[in-house]
Amino acid sequence: MATLVCLMLCSCVCVSRATVPERSPDLNPVKFKRRPNAPPVVLVENGKPRATIVCANKELRLAASELQTHIELATGAKLPIVDAKKEGTGVFLGDEAVARANGILVANLPPEGFEIKTIPDGIIIAGNALWGVYEFLERFVGVRWYYPGDLGRSVPKKDNLIIKPVWLADAPVFRKRENWPGNYPGGPELHRRLRQGVSWPNRVACHTPIKWHEYYPKELDLFQLRGDGTREMSMLCYSNPATLQKYLTTIEEYYAGKYTDDKGKAVPGPWGWFPPDEHVISVSPNDAPVTCRCDLCRAQWNASVGPLGEASYIMEDFVARLATEVKKRWPDKTVTYLAYSNYTIPSGKVVFPGNVEVHVCGMKGLANYKETTIAKSEQSIIDGWYRISGRPLQNWHYICWPDDSTTAPYLFPHIVQKFYQQNRKKTVGTFINGAGNHWPRHHVTLYAWMKLMWNPNFPIDAAINEYCRRMYGPASATMRQLIQEQIDGWEKSRWSILPGAHNVSPKSVHEESYPPARVERLQTLLSQARQEAEGNEQVQQRIEYYAGPLEVFFKESPMRGFAPREMKMGVTSAILSAP
Repeated sequence: MATLVCLMLCSCVCVSRATVPERSPDLNPVKFKRRPNAPPVVLVENGKPRATIVCANKELRLAASELQTHIELATGAKLPIVDAKKEGTGVFLGDEAVARANGILVANLPPEGFEIKTIPDGIIIAGNALWGVYEFLERFVGVRWYYPGDLGRSVPKKDNLIIKPVWLADAPVFRKRENWPGNYPGGPELHRRLRQGVSWPNRVACHTPIKWHEYYPKELDLFQLRGDGTREMSMLCYSNPATLQKYLTTIEEYYAGKYTDDKGKAVPGPWGWFPPDEHVISVSPNDAPVTCRCDLCRAQWNASVGPLGEASYIMEDFVARLATEVKKRWPDKTVTYLAYSNYTIPSGKVVFPGNVEVHVCGMKGLANYKETTIAKSEQSIIDGWYRISGRPLQNWHYICWPDDSTTAPYLFPHIVQKFYQQNRKKTVGTFINGAGNHWPRHHVTLYAWMKLMWNPNFPIDAAINEYCRRMYGPASATMRQLIQEQIDGWEKSRWSILPGAHNVSPKSVHEESYPPARVERLQTLLSQARQEAEGNEQVQQRIEYYAGPLEVFFKESPMRGFAPREMKMGVTSAILSAP
């Protein structure tokens, strides 16, 4: 033990304060409190467990299991999980009594907040134990999760796990952090480990009500009028006073318990999947533009605004009238409204009565905010809704746009960061809308995005540096250059043709963001990385995972006039130094 103490003292002398493990430069900033006056805590020594994980609350067993699993992956030592500590060192999960005795008042922590503190006989992880465990695993065990599956996980091996005295606290800046979908192998685990979560109480029920046509098929005036005089039964007519009255009637019926089964369990009823609940009443037309041709709707139509705002006044007027009634009848409820499609841009004609929370869709795609004109236009939409509602918004962003119109290997982490830093006080968080497993192509951006939703000051460039060092070993420097080429090609290029919607033009992609010279450099860097990884099977597998989307793009690029040629390594240095 004397030898161990001596080694630790030497380590403190030789390693600067900025580089000790708990201050890793690639992690989110946290609040460090006064360092406890206590010795280091030994959890694993020479590959042997020297502590137990104390978890009396069965609801925290997932946190305990994650901690146990990853410490074992790192050290080979399996820390026992126990209900109560009898002797020795313990890692206390969610034990409010132990936390209180050591100066941590869990009741005073912010939503989803946690604290980690070493004490003489162990470590406390208090508050949101699961998020605290993931923080502990990243900051002290050295684990990272970059994309789904074991291949995307980095776990440095070590014989000893000794935690220096520390006391830190953290909580998310944004309380809504969703990335959808996640129903692919490794998706749910990855999203959870990157702290996907929603503690914000006001959900937005998109595209609801959707079953009025089944319950009220004869009340045709409730539904959108087509140009040929027939009714579009999947869309409502929002200017008709009868629609508002039906809304209020069905809300009253839901709160009275009308729509329940024989066991008293709520059933969808006329609203479908997202009826009014204990917190919110949502307004969100079906997934299509509002185009009602009735006289009342035509009177509120404004074609001069363009395709993102021509129906905004129709919807805003309805929301305002509904919210006024809700404020009278159900003052504890919030009306949530999805600003989408041709009712995204605020009309400027309506002010909501204080109980409306707007969920704004980024209809141009966040990746396209790289263009100053688009970014300013989208920000003006956010600012407008913020003024109208008088409260922070929710954001609906799309990782699938412009993904669906190009195979370009674009990366845009700094664009994401700028958005959240700029809107730190104006949004409660984001729902990221995907269309499948976007991690192979976009994981550098998505990893940063998930981190930025926790804290918009996440150190992106340091994180990418560390990602390359961990994942690509002998090819790390080359892969870092390749990633920077992808980032610069997207973030720093300026398009001569701005997209009218979210789609991007072939000219923008193949002539301005990723012209032949840049594609050639990408190919050369990838080839070089593959050569540097020879003999290292794990690094080779990771490079091939990364290369898949690039290879798809390389095949597309010749169709736009660029014919890639075979490259010899002798010309690599000249290509890499090209502007």
